[in-house]
Amino acid sequence: MLHKKPLGVPFKVVELDFPDKDHAMLWVVRTQLARRNLNALDFKMLLGQQLELEQKVRGGDRHSEEFKKQKLQMYHSDTIDPQGKTAQRVAEEHDTSRATVNRSGALYRAVEVIKEGSPHIGQRIQLA
Repeated sequence: MLHKKPLGVPFKVVELDFPDKDHAMLWVVRTQLARRNLNALDFKMLLGQQLELEQKVRGGDRHSEEFKKQKLQMYHSDTIDPQGKTAQRVAEEHDTSRATVNRSGALYRAVEVIKEGSPHIGQRIQLA
């Protein structure tokens, strides 16, 4: 579908279909990671978010008590992907190491926890 902006510059709009919000967010994150002008913090946060989303869309019962316990343990652990399969896949996609992906995942989750408890502090972290 072809549209025109107020300045008269034409642009295309393409509708994409995703099975759920997590898959849509994963597409957005991957698209943002493809940008060349990301600063180091933005890259790490997006890398961590991709890892989190990849694990979520490939996960099982995310509402069970067992999952909630594991999630809580992940927040307090450096190891978020014990076998490293998802982290390795994300690392290869972005030509980085699995350790970098795991550390980025830990950073992303830490900021998310901070944002839950103190939204104003979480916002300042992302703006830094």
